[in-house]
Amino acid sequence: MKRTILPNAPIVFDDETAASVLIRAAEANGHTNVYQLLSGTGIKINEPSLKACLIDRERYRHLVRAVGFNDETATRAFKRVDESRNSPRHYGTVTIPDRCFRRDDASTFCAQCLKDRPYWRQLWLIRPFAACIAHKCLLVDRCRNCGRVPSIGRGELARCNHCRASLLLMHGSSIDIDSMSAVQQMLDSGDADALNSVLEFWSALERFDGLKNTPADEYTRLQAAISFSRGEVAAFEHVVTLVAKGLPLMNPRVQLLSFLSGSKSLIRFAEDVISHVSPLVRVGSGDSRLAYLSKSEVCTLLQMPPAKLAQLIRCGQIKWPSGGRRQQRIPSTEIEMYMQGFSQTEIFYVHSAEPYGPLHRHDK
Repeated sequence: MKRTILPNAPIVFDDETAASVLIRAAEANGHTNVYQLLSGTGIKINEPSLKACLIDRERYRHLVRAVGFNDETATRAFKRVDESRNSPRHYGTVTIPDRCFRRDDASTFCAQCLKDRPYWRQLWLIRPFAACIAHKCLLVDRCRNCGRVPSIGRGELARCNHCRASLLLMHGSSIDIDSMSAVQQMLDSGDADALNSVLEFWSALERFDGLKNTPADEYTRLQAAISFSRGEVAAFEHVVTLVAKGLPLMNPRVQLLSFLSGSKSLIRFAEDVISHVSPLVRVGSGDSRLAYLSKSEVCTLLQMPPAKLAQLIRCGQIKWPSGGRRQQRIPSTEIEMYMQGFSQTEIFYVHSAEPYGPLHRHDK
């Protein structure tokens, strides 16, 4: 690696993202893309490797040093809490779970903010924060002209590298930004407990609700999470409605696994929801998102320690599948039948009777 002094080194903003710094450097110095910028220093890198560097501060430091930036620029890559791959990342004085970050830096944006100051904001990387407070609109997560996500190593910051359309003309839908304002207050005050409660609920809801991950969906989840943090009934009613819709497919307890696996407040919330929905009177047909369960997930659903589950497996009350995989999983429908009181003999009958339709609990 050789160190380069850029003829035109852009000013790095305090809240700029890691990818934005490199894209602007490539653009300011006439490079086709970030890869060409880095190749001039002897660094050969592809898109997956670049993405990995952007979320690893030490690896990112290696890149920015090579193109002539100082070590302080490396702080634009968020520092992880520890060395594990999915460790939370520091954001100011708080930490944000890894799953709450977007996988594509310099992709989701507010066009008006880019017009005001052309660089990517770090806040746009955090998925629950899918709206711009300043302009009261949803963020845009892909090119409105070709429908593709702008590439992370492109050579122009505000133009789609796929179709050349200007991103500055792509404005998000106007919305009520009350939820985003509440989050901003938590960030400004460093209220980590309140923020963690919101993000935990958001993450559980994201695994449960079956929505897509558009900014509109992500903001809908944030509104529910803020409602939960305020003790409002809207979050409860929202989840009850979704559970009721999923009843033909899956037992309420299985549906709410992501909540039951969380903190005490999330568990209480899930149990309250379960008590307010009609019980499933037949074995559900299953949902692909939770088609198979691990032993830890089954322990959560059955509210028992691992030793008790191991005992049930040994005595044959739960027939755990065996196979080539190290961590074999069990179909969620079998755990539903166990929760409804079916014996292993009856479960065998259910599988034999499947061509004739689902077996109801009152068919015994």
